[in-house]
Amino acid sequence: MKKDIAMALVAELRSGKILQTRGRLRNAENKMCCLGVLCNVHAKANPEIAVNETDPQCYMGEVWLVPQPVLEWADFHQNVGTRRDKLPLPFPGKGTYPSLAMANDAGVTFPEIADYIEANYEQL
Repeated sequence: MKKDIAMALVAELRSGKILQTRGRLRNAENKMCCLGVLCNVHAKANPEIAVNETDPQCYMGEVWLVPQPVLEWADFHQNVGTRRDKLPLPFPGKGTYPSLAMANDAGVTFPEIADYIEANYEQL
């Protein structure tokens, strides 16, 4: 993942401004999973695209997965947040998961996910 985008994502995850949800990028209550937050970072960087996003429960037509244009923009390896080397993602005291999406859905917090991304962005 590109460092500048990873650090923008880390900042948003640590901001405390976004409430976390599970099982989808976003929901009608404006809660997001960690990958939905990545879509928000994309929207802020690309307001010409974001202006057309009127459904609060999806981004670029996707409900559960990071859209392909966001993957390419961020140089993000895979649409659920797996590592390039295919190793599992360990979260001390929380378990090990195959992807950021699964960690998020299992209850790993945004700050914990931010710590992982900050330390491992080159593999994502």
